[in-house]
Amino acid sequence: MDIKAVKNNAHSIYKLFDKDPRLTNGNLQIIACAGAGKTEFISARVAYLIAKRLAKPENIVAFTFTERAAKELKFRIRGKIKELVGHQPDIGDIYVGTIHSFCFELLKEFVPGYRGYDVLDEGKRYAFISSIRNEIGLYSLLNWLQENSRKPYGLTKESWVINTFIRNVDIVREEMLDPEEVCACDEFPDSMAAYDKILKERRFLDFSSMMSHAVHHLTTNQETLDEVRKRFTHTTVDEYQDINPIQERLINLLAGKDGNLCVVGDDDQSIYQWRGTTIKNILTFQKRYKNVYTHRLPINYRSTDGIITLGNKLIIRNTKRLKKSMDS
Repeated sequence: MDIKAVKNNAHSIYKLFDKDPRLTNGNLQIIACAGAGKTEFISARVAYLIAKRLAKPENIVAFTFTERAAKELKFRIRGKIKELVGHQPDIGDIYVGTIHSFCFELLKEFVPGYRGYDVLDEGKRYAFISSIRNEIGLYSLLNWLQENSRKPYGLTKESWVINTFIRNVDIVREEMLDPEEVCACDEFPDSMAAYDKILKERRFLDFSSMMSHAVHHLTTNQETLDEVRKRFTHTTVDEYQDINPIQERLINLLAGKDGNLCVVGDDDQSIYQWRGTTIKNILTFQKRYKNVYTHRLPINYRSTDGIITLGNKLIIRNTKRLKKSMDS
């Protein structure tokens, strides 16, 4: 069936699934251009898996970039299951959400010691670090910054050093680096070690430490990894072009060598490389996973022909990209 001839709606997508089992079984890479209706496709695919009993709700993980996107995706999945089976089943056990929230739930369920931990969101984290700034030696780091960097306009010295510290801690964890690789000063590795120690003592997790701890336990404990893989047999990752190294490591651990992993994205829409994401994940997916089937959603239903033509002229300039074009 020619994808260009298929109207982008759930019933047409179900026909594709009926015709080609590679779209619902095994490793799948969906390349979706802007405006191609990828949320429609993802939600239809997850609903199809459940309705056709290819997977139970508790076996499915769907990662989204934001909690808002997660709410929309879960709402659509419910609606599409109702379309397929004629009634609204209970899908409460399906996980649809961000990767760091999944890591927190995973730690609480599979590593009992984390059940009493609390989460520091961005605001609470800043206040917490400010309260322990003497204990982790931030003034020494401030002295180094004053000697080697120019303070951004409008920031106090305290805001400057705390924001710099937070940014470097997240880089270390999310890119899985040695602290000494991130900051050319002796003070930062010591401050980070002290921060991690106090987090553990006071039973706190911040967003990047959730992922770091989850990956550590899955990497070092085969029994936990086996339990997690037995539970979560079907993984879907939205916005795959914006996945960072530690997130990719978690995805790889969940999927294993012969899992059912579906990644959805477009390398031409990668916009978070400044935050540690790497486009290499989506470009090399077929080489790193076994028996990958690639499905393209090349039709932009949202934009006018003029915008699509201009967009193609722009994205063709990207030197490292998957070969494709955006159609109308």
